[in-house]
Amino acid sequence: MISEMKVWMLNKPKGYVTARFDDRGRKSVYDLLPKGIDQWVFPVGRLDRMSEGLLLFTSEGQLGNVLTDPRQGVWKVYNVSVEGHSLISSSDGSR
Repeated sequence: MISEMKVWMLNKPKGYVTARFDDRGRKSVYDLLPKGIDQWVFPVGRLDRMSEGLLLFTSEGQLGNVLTDPRQGVWKVYNVSVEGHSLISSSDGSR
């Protein structure tokens, strides 16, 4: 049986960890996902607890690998702000 690929987008707010469980009791991005998701999903990438922005979730391991493996050449753009002033807008690959 062929299943339909599903991807969920989440605008992660500050204060949430990108982990299913946190041993320190902090809020998890999984707390923000719709309760009706009937399959195991995982975040494609991660954001630090005090960062905010787009996170993708999927149950498709191959999609997650393609989007996160640098050898696949998928471009990502990061915008960084500190106290409201934009400092960096760079493409994936800059360190």
